[in-house]
Amino acid sequence: MIDAVNNLLLETYHSYTGRAHISGLGDQKRLVIHFNSTTERDACFSLQHEDLADFKFFLHDPQQLHTNEDLWAIQVTDIPFFIKKDNIMALFKKYGNIQSCRLYAQPNAKIQQARIVFDDAQSLQPFDKQWAIYCYSTCLRITPWLIYIRAKEVAP
Repeated sequence: MIDAVNNLLLETYHSYTGRAHISGLGDQKRLVIHFNSTTERDACFSLQHEDLADFKFFLHDPQQLHTNEDLWAIQVTDIPFFIKKDNIMALFKKYGNIQSCRLYAQPNAKIQQARIVFDDAQSLQPFDKQWAIYCYSTCLRITPWLIYIRAKEVAP
């Protein structure tokens, strides 16, 4: 797929850099291409390419993608070290499709934290009222990501 895009765009546009890469997973997967000229980039978006009939080109805004991801994420805290990433994923899978799950611990911490990103905002609705969940008789605290980040900014 990348080779087909590179070949067509290199032949068609002089400012195409030839740098294309895939970003995201599943339905969130996107092919990111780079131009050195905004006029040729805009021309690429406006034209229909018969060789790439299944492709639709859009402007890529990494900041917007990051913002959307934050709207679909929760922060899980108070996770003991015996609970692994697979346990967390299995526990939260019932709320929706998980786009990513990152389990981490601060240096010298006694507990872990997880950042779980779902593939849509609907998956976060149960956590408007439920801010804790049990996993192996341990109560894990759940906070929507934007509230968690704002609380960290305000805390001294």
